[in-house]
Parts: sequence; structure tokens; C-alpha cells
Amino acid sequence: MAGLGADPYGTLFGATTQGGFNYLGALIQYPPGLAESEIHSFGGFDGMTPTGKLVIDSPDNIYGTASAGAGSGYGSVFILNFGRFVTLYSFTGAADGAGPASGVLLRNGNLYGATSGGGANGYGTIYEVNLLSRRDSVV
Repeated sequence: MAGLGADPYGTLFGATTQGGFNYLGALIQYPPGLAESEIHSFGGFDGMTPTGKLVIDSPDNIYGTASAGAGSGYGSVFILNFGRFVTLYSFTGAADGAGPASGVLLRNGNLYGATSGGGANGYGTIYEVNLLSRRDSVV
């Protein structure tokens, strides 16, 4: 399992690096007292191989990262809310980085994380995704 998070009601959410319909990774949930169920299967176009811890905020938004796929193939930051999956940012492998590896940290309406490659010297970046304005930048 790649990452694990929990909501205030005790439901656990996890990301698997393999599995899902296309074997590219999946998001799953474990409600208290119930069986696990898949809530999203990655298809490559929306990312693949999710990594890092999932973050769940109070309106039940689930945030995470996929280390590859999406856009240019260098990974993505995503949100899942009530079954609706949206790619918030797709990395290009250049100055913005490649292969997000840390999951995300949610602070003051922004998501922060790190990539394992890309950036000015090819060793990765620290990035910010502004959720309020959807303006994305590399720090």
C-alpha cells in the first residue's frame, strides 16, 4: 500500500501502487465494520502508481499524488471528492519537477510536496498547488 489516510468518521482511505482495473494503482476505502471497496482505478491519463500519504480534509476531499502518468507522464497531484476525480496538477519533468514522491501536506488552502526528479538540477523540487486560485508554482 502506498499511502493511508483517515476521515473523522473512522473510514480509512488507502492508495495501492498496483491493482485496480488497469493494474496502474487504485484508491480504496475501509469503512468501519464493512469490507474494503475500490473508489478509483488509475488509467494512466489521470496518473499511475500513487505514492505517499493521502490527506483528507473536513469536506471529505481526498488529496494525493501519482508518481507517473497524467499529462506529460511525470506524475500528478489529484483530488477525489464524492467519487469525482480531478487532476489538480500534472508535472512536466522540467523546472516543475517529476515523480512526486512525498504525498502532500495541506496548509492554509495550499498543497505542498516534493518530487524525486526534474527541477533546475534534475534532483527534484518542492512544489505548491494553490487550491483557492488553482495557481500552481514551484517554490
